[in-house]
Amino acid sequence: MNAVTSVKSRRTAARWSGWRTRAAAGGSAAPAVLLVLVLALTGGLPFVGPAGAAEPDPERSDGSHTAGDDGPLGHWLRDVLGPRPPEDDSAADRNGHPSGARGERTPPDAPWSSRVSAASSFAPVPPHGLLNAVTYDTEAVPPGARIGVRQWTDPEGTTVRLRVSGLEPGRAYGAHVHTRPCGAEPDSSGPHYQHRRDPEQPSTDPRYANPDNEVWLDFTAGGSGEGTAEARQDWNFRPGEARSVVLHEHTTATEDGAAGTAGARLACFTVPFAAQR
Repeated sequence: MNAVTSVKSRRTAARWSGWRTRAAAGGSAAPAVLLVLVLALTGGLPFVGPAGAAEPDPERSDGSHTAGDDGPLGHWLRDVLGPRPPEDDSAADRNGHPSGARGERTPPDAPWSSRVSAASSFAPVPPHGLLNAVTYDTEAVPPGARIGVRQWTDPEGTTVRLRVSGLEPGRAYGAHVHTRPCGAEPDSSGPHYQHRRDPEQPSTDPRYANPDNEVWLDFTAGGSGEGTAEARQDWNFRPGEARSVVLHEHTTATEDGAAGTAGARLACFTVPFAAQR
């Protein structure tokens, strides 16, 4: 626990002690409960994990799981992907956060929306355990290359935005959302996520393996190895069935018998995609 968190914890303990004293004397607990809620929302209370130890909050209010907003990856993710699509600027999330600069709150009957933000740096598969971003080809996806994914969902569908940096300059990559998390082997991430599942697997039928039924995020890396891509679908993921983004050897084919294929799997990034509610 750092010094700032320690000070906050001592202050919080003191406030709780005062509350208990007042409660024992028959005072009202309502002001103290309100104070605790304010402290929690403003950072005055540390996140307490399952074991009861203070630790950084693993899921921030913007849905970030992998990159904390105050860390280098969090800043990089925010800078390159932006805070949210323009059409979402007037919306507030279901937790009652203020909307835009006006301080309004979302009406109870407003359409829901959710966001997932994740960023990480690629590393080779470790001898023990797994990373959330692994590279299987260290030339095409060098260790230390960065990846960020941001997703927005609403009743009309889902948007997935991809940003990478540090890759092989000038190279064209295929990229898709896959059904399983990354693993030690390239095939661990399973097949492409499909809105309408192809009964024949592996799927190479363009009626199923196409950018409208899957999430394709192909890009060409620029002179500094950076790339971006975005896909908008009029459907949302099924719960637990969209788990990663995989970078492939080349851009995605569309012809019958090869549709959806993009060569070898070069790297994988596990993403906690949101699903239809």
